[in-house]
Amino acid sequence: MNKINVFLADGNYLVREGLKSILSVDKTVSVAGEANDSEELHSQVKKKRIDLLVIDFSSQNFELKDIQKALLSNPDLKVLAITTYYSQSSVLKAIESGVTGYILKDCGKEEVIDAIKATGKGTNFFCGKIIESIVKENTSYIDVNKVASCCEPVNLSNREIEIVKLIAQGFTNKEIADKLFLSNHTIITHRKNIMAKIGVKNTAGIVVYAVKESLVLPALFL
Repeated sequence: MNKINVFLADGNYLVREGLKSILSVDKTVSVAGEANDSEELHSQVKKKRIDLLVIDFSSQNFELKDIQKALLSNPDLKVLAITTYYSQSSVLKAIESGVTGYILKDCGKEEVIDAIKATGKGTNFFCGKIIESIVKENTSYIDVNKVASCCEPVNLSNREIEIVKLIAQGFTNKEIADKLFLSNHTIITHRKNIMAKIGVKNTAGIVVYAVKESLVLPALFL
């Protein structure tokens, strides 16, 4: 089994050391590097083979835009946020920035390891408190006018439901296209149609919808 190469980005030295200690006992995970600030992160992301970026974007020296910049350097990179901050808007903005896993720093050792393994393999992983946050209504991500003016049930085709599930699991347009043997353009068109039907504005809205409608298994998030 190939190891998951993890890169740690956190402005707190003790947090990085703690994560390295936790991961040192797991033979399926390898810490490929660490960064104390944005400059160090981006210089190393370009050089190293990294599967998973573990980042506290709310810690000193880091921002959400660091995730987007890292993904530009490595589009296949998976991103797990481990932070103390989980307001409703911050969670949804993190998802929009490319985060596919999100847990809190007060989560236990086992949950940290599970989150790293799951996210590194491409599965969404959110701890319970985060799920509570993202399933609450957030008008920044949902088209309230559309929802309020329409009493008809949302009718998604089987193909659209399939795509919603894959989006909620963190797959990119290209990965979904490859899985379903469709073109990238077709997936983009489906996404637009799905967002119009369910009254959301972006990927975060699709994730919220998938969780609310139980289109994704709880095991993927808890």
